[in-house]
Amino acid sequence: MFLYDPDHNYLYKFSHGREFASLVEFGDDWGSGKDTKLNVFYRMCDQLVESIKQDSSFMEFNQTRYTRGLAAPEDMHPDLKKHILAFDIIYCTNTYGLGDEIDPPIGTPEQRKTALELFDIWKGAQENVNYLNEAKAYVISIYKPSITIHHVTYGDGVIQKNTATQIEVSFNEAGTKKIGTIKATILDRVCKLEKKRQKGAGQLLKSIDNFFNHRALDDMGIDISGIKEVFPIVVTTDTSFNALGVNALVKQEFAKLKTNSGLSLPVRVLSPVILDFDTLFNLIIPLREQRFNLGNLLYQYINKCSKPGFSTMPFCGFIKDYNRPPLLKKGNTHVIFADLLSIIHKDKI
Repeated sequence: MFLYDPDHNYLYKFSHGREFASLVEFGDDWGSGKDTKLNVFYRMCDQLVESIKQDSSFMEFNQTRYTRGLAAPEDMHPDLKKHILAFDIIYCTNTYGLGDEIDPPIGTPEQRKTALELFDIWKGAQENVNYLNEAKAYVISIYKPSITIHHVTYGDGVIQKNTATQIEVSFNEAGTKKIGTIKATILDRVCKLEKKRQKGAGQLLKSIDNFFNHRALDDMGIDISGIKEVFPIVVTTDTSFNALGVNALVKQEFAKLKTNSGLSLPVRVLSPVILDFDTLFNLIIPLREQRFNLGNLLYQYINKCSKPGFSTMPFCGFIKDYNRPPLLKKGNTHVIFADLLSIIHKDKI
């Protein structure tokens, strides 16, 4: 394939490629023999080409191969994609010991691969922190003191003070009120754990403590001794909580609540998931027909959110993009409401 079309393929030699991969600490493994994954080897070569293209002096020197009289230029492949050059580097590095002065890589290939994956996750998390800080700065820049706003409950008012978590507003009729900003408002509704007030994921954490540490289900004859893992699911009718980043925000706050509460739970409690009614209803038929397993879906979603670029994805987006359950039809409503609708209909008659 390389000799036929070098611009779209690379020359592959197992021993030279593996030695070079170890030298440059390329973390992935392309296997060998019948199990060879050429796409992984090609990815390493693509990274090599991108690196050498950034060295202008090296690229200029490489062009001299066409002008030094080694062969007639028309008899030489132009190597526009630098794939021939890439194998030259891999081959010469191994054959002539060009990497002998480079310190050997640390750890096994598997450990280096894991390290690279963790580094990518860290970069994704750092990007999300930067986005959050930008969002905070944007909110503060909008709600400046002396700005007039309109509240659906309190009417018109003038902002007196502004912090990253709340604004203080003097309303014409309702007096002075402290109003939470977007982050504070979200957490107040779906992730709060106080002695006299629990909401959303915070309420679920309190219930898990009651169920497993205080045996609250014993009087109902429900045995939960065999349960090892718990998925906290916040079911909501408000689709605004499907916005990008809300589930990630609740996940972070839930982890803080779990740590600060000092609760010692005998089960593994996974990250909370926000599930809106529309998504729940569209999952009922597939779950009932065992086309989906809810536990597997939640595992897949949590795992997907751990990948760079996906941490802000809502559960509804994951379901629509990666599972695509059929939309609930009018004739399926009996599955959700059983005979309730027919009873209501009879009452109206």
